[in-house]
Amino acid sequence: METGERNLIQKRVTALELSRFQEGPVMDNETRRNRAITALEAYSEEDDDLVSNIIDLLTDLLHLCKQQEIDFQACLLSAEINFESEK
Repeated sequence: METGERNLIQKRVTALELSRFQEGPVMDNETRRNRAITALEAYSEEDDDLVSNIIDLLTDLLHLCKQQEIDFQACLLSAEINFESEK
């Protein structure tokens, strides 16, 4: 793992730790799932299944990250860290 990736992950972990102490509305997991479903509706074809739509969205995000020179794997790792903290 490169230094930049470590710094990004450390910043994200620090932000997660700090967010636990902030007041305000907290999004629940049902709301998070509903946001994901809304995003996937753009990929919905009559005959597509959920897995196909998720794969299409992830593929398009990979294209976007490459075009914007964003490290998709670092984003994915941060997302996994978020997921674990939100269980």
